[in-house]
Amino acid sequence: MRVLWATILVILLATFSAPMRLLGAPPTIIQQPVSLIITQGNTAMFSVVADGDAPLHYNWRLNAASIPGGTNDVYIVTNAQVSQAGFYDVVITNLSGSVTSALAFLTVRGDPGTIRNPVGAKAAVGEGIEFDVEPSGTPPFTYQWLFNGAAIAGATNQVLTLTNLSLQQSGSYAAIVSNARGSATSGSANLAVSTNPPRRLTVFAPEINATNASQVSLGIELAANGQENSVAFSLKYDPAILQNPGFEVSFVNASANVDTSRTGEGLVGVSVTLPPGTRYPRSTILLGQLLFDLS
Repeated sequence: MRVLWATILVILLATFSAPMRLLGAPPTIIQQPVSLIITQGNTAMFSVVADGDAPLHYNWRLNAASIPGGTNDVYIVTNAQVSQAGFYDVVITNLSGSVTSALAFLTVRGDPGTIRNPVGAKAAVGEGIEFDVEPSGTPPFTYQWLFNGAAIAGATNQVLTLTNLSLQQSGSYAAIVSNARGSATSGSANLAVSTNPPRRLTVFAPEINATNASQVSLGIELAANGQENSVAFSLKYDPAILQNPGFEVSFVNASANVDTSRTGEGLVGVSVTLPPGTRYPRSTILLGQLLFDLS
């Protein structure tokens, strides 16, 4: 009996003296990725040094969105473009947990260009007009406006304002946009100045459609000079809020054409035309309703 108890005691001692299995170590970051400033077309390399039980898995992200193929401790951006600038980080995981690195910002100094070019217009003698341009690339930017290819003295702002127009100001307008990387010339906009009596387009305040709350309408009113057979205009808007522009004609016998080729830039063009040989009366008339869907 004493031998049996001795045997049981030896087995118990052997069992409890065996080393206990510890849980695996979750990942920790020893060296964080750092912010970088590079020139467009060059290469940027982000890296991280981590510790923890293998295997470690890496998921690089740009502005919190996973980057396909970014699954190593080093992430390389080749031929970097301005669109690739932003906040980079990496999520590291293993069987025991995960850790997210600090954010590292990539600045890409890009060549200048234009996202939105000036838009052509018609005006009467004595009226005023504005042209503007939206640059792309790395700020700060400088501007020089051109008239028929020649620099306009003092016209060095993003917006060109012309007042008290004369016939001699009819022509082509464009802007040179410059930054530290160089210069680029915008597309041109043609201004036609006429001696017809001034006319005016009025855009009414937006109204929510009574039968469709997801649609908004803007009334377009024309103060006609009695010479127009066709009226064309463009309207800038925020494409993040308003989408799918359309036009409902209100004036009898008129037809409308809607140019949606630049809606991605928040620009829609509309022309409203009467049958051949007819003119808008010299009065204030409602052309129609410009319609948008609310996003």
